[in-house]
Amino acid sequence: MLRKFVLAAAIGFSLLQPAFAGDLVNTASEAEAALDAGKSTEAVQLMREGLIEAWKAAPLSIDKALFVKERAAGFGLYEPRPDAVFAQGETILLYLEPIGFTWKQENDIYRSDIAVDFELLSPDGDILAGKRDFGEFKFASHAFNTEYMANMTVNLTGAPKAKYMLLITLRDQLNSDQSASVQLPFEIR
Repeated sequence: MLRKFVLAAAIGFSLLQPAFAGDLVNTASEAEAALDAGKSTEAVQLMREGLIEAWKAAPLSIDKALFVKERAAGFGLYEPRPDAVFAQGETILLYLEPIGFTWKQENDIYRSDIAVDFELLSPDGDILAGKRDFGEFKFASHAFNTEYMANMTVNLTGAPKAKYMLLITLRDQLNSDQSASVQLPFEIR
């Protein structure tokens, strides 16, 4: 199974920036050699190092964004809503998986800082409401995490029954050039 991952990672990494891809392919080859030599821990560590390099080269983006039934307990531990239809006054819960944001290392701690903006749009794209710096995701870890998730809660008390679009924008506070947005259509009935 790990061999298939190593090969898939080597192919996937090779689709990144051409100069950068060679380093990742070399790392994947080293990982495969370590695996062949029975050094699975070393192979996994090498692949993690390759993933971190790919993360650093990637722009901030939102890999996954969806409405959920309840707050997620951790990365990938969510229960999707069957639809995007909410009752008036119902709390809207979202699960997000941002990638490519900056980790700043301070001694043995890695820190991230992501500001969150939201806009409530009509189906035609007219801005009905919104707030810059609606929230903030800060994280501190002893590891350079690549499995990162965030819960988000939106209350639209008083919003009339209608179809809407929720625009979420994440801004990397450690790299002012980086932002990413996602639009999620939903309805209040």
